[in-house]
Amino acid sequence: MEPVLAALAGPGGGAAILASVSSEEKLCLMLASPAGLWSAESNAGRGELQSLALEFRRLVSDPQRDPRAAGKALYELVVKPLEGPLKESGAGTLLLWLDAPLDDAPLAALWDGTAWIVERIPVAVFSPESVRRIVASPDGGESPEDASDGKGAAAGKGGSGASKGDAPKGAEARAVPGGKGGAGGSAAQDGAPAAPGLDVLERALAAATAPAYVEAVFRAGDGEGDEGAADAARPSGTVTLNGMVSGEGAELGSVDVMALSPSDPGSVPASAPAGIDPGPRVPHDIIEALLVTGVRAVLEAVMPAESCRKTGGVVSEFSRFRYGEGKGRADALREAQLSVMRGTTVPPAADVSATGADDTTPPDAESGDQAQTEAGTQEPPATGSQPEAEAGGQAPPAEAGQATGVPVLEAKDSSHPCFWAPYVLEGDWR
Repeated sequence: MEPVLAALAGPGGGAAILASVSSEEKLCLMLASPAGLWSAESNAGRGELQSLALEFRRLVSDPQRDPRAAGKALYELVVKPLEGPLKESGAGTLLLWLDAPLDDAPLAALWDGTAWIVERIPVAVFSPESVRRIVASPDGGESPEDASDGKGAAAGKGGSGASKGDAPKGAEARAVPGGKGGAGGSAAQDGAPAAPGLDVLERALAAATAPAYVEAVFRAGDGEGDEGAADAARPSGTVTLNGMVSGEGAELGSVDVMALSPSDPGSVPASAPAGIDPGPRVPHDIIEALLVTGVRAVLEAVMPAESCRKTGGVVSEFSRFRYGEGKGRADALREAQLSVMRGTTVPPAADVSATGADDTTPPDAESGDQAQTEAGTQEPPATGSQPEAEAGGQAPPAEAGQATGVPVLEAKDSSHPCFWAPYVLEGDWR
């Protein structure tokens, strides 16, 4: 346990792991950080948790419904019992390691009664594989020189070139290959050595019942060129993970962050409403296998993110904060989600084939550098007086023209979590 706790240490209070194990009768919780270990229980069995998590996903996916009541119920069961120790730990990032009833929930939209959890603290998914790699090689497994000349991927070192988790400004975001992509198969071509763990990934892809779609692939570059957000990683056509792996599996070790979706991002018109049934997520075995091959982190939509694409938002904003401003991965996702939530996104460059994009911030944009509370978490902005949602998730009735807790949203208003909460980060959070 000591090596794991050492891996959690870092700037800004480091990270804390909140783990859960559910039984038929109760939920057991544990919080681990360099500051100590704590445990607690909640009186909710696996069946109740499963029903609540599914309802929460459905409410988050629908911009005409208010998910805060369900989000608060989950927060009370999962986070509240250890809220005091979390503040005491001073952790700057919360890593959630939740079991099956909870592991596909849009975690950023947990509601503590006054704010979304992402307004308080960056949230990511804990990965044992990533911690194993951090313990084995705290600097990321390769030197910056290896990353800049491409040796890291070829040698199977698996690093991103971002020493100690820092993103070099101007890091390259390469477009993934076009085309539908076929079945897997050996990705090593022309005698190039295959990425470590590629066989594990190919088996996971073969066992999947539905394809995973690639939204973006960000690789470590040589740091030259524009320092703006790199948005060139968005594919121009439909790209499945199978197709990408069969085409360039030997290069997975150079991937800093890969963005995945369980649905084809190009299959739904921009005006299509969010679905009531959020559908399946990318199988966890595939995510973990990608991390084994050397991908540093996966930015995953845990439900179809068609509504998110109305804003153009989370992936583009993540790129801006990660590669334009050099923030850590979990911090960059948090800033991206807050930017979409508050309507302060910066439109990506019109030519997405360019390495850099405009990183000009609107004059009224919030920087996200908010004052730290004494617990080490972020204090959210004032939200104003808003009526609470009813237990069923539907916002309470209002007179004509009167706003409810989370109003019926149009494309111009992206504050509802359906636009920013579906994405979670799994892997190296730094």
